Amino acid sequence: MSMSGITVSPDCEKAHARQLGKEKDIQWTVYRIDQSGKKAVIVVDYQKEREFCANNATHQQACEVEKRNKQLWLDFIDGSPDTESRYAVIDFVQPQISGAFKDAVRFIAWSPDNGSVKNKMIYSSTKDTLKKKLDVPKEVFISSKSQEEIDDTFKQLFG
Repeated sequence: MSMSGITVSPDCEKAHARQLGKEKDIQWTVYRIDQSGKKAVIVVDYQKEREFCANNATHQQACEVEKRNKQLWLDFIDGSPDTESRYAVIDFVQPQISGAFKDAVRFIAWSPDNGSVKNKMIYSSTKDTLKKKLDVPKEVFISSKSQEEIDDTFKQLFG
């Protein structure tokens, strides 16, 4: 439980296991805080079916993989709400120096500049609870759909 008293729904762990487990049929999972019940809880907002992963990237050039990663990033940003925060776990593909590819799982904290202060505070105070539960160490924070921030955060994903 976070300092704010918000807990993580068991469905979040199930969705994460489906994304990164044996099936690997999910490219990303977006999470939101549901405050409709007696207690607020982090729940799965939606998932996107997997388009590609390290296993099926072996026949592609590194530049093609980077284009696909960039398109995934743009699709995620485009689908993010303009005034409400979200969390996401996205499974990108990262080229290695050896020429091989590996999965690059990233935790994304989306907190739009024009969102309410209350919304941003709630998401900020509960982020570590979900991140720890899902065990995703690499995190990127983004707060704007400006091209400059989209490009900067994309570079951080693999840095």
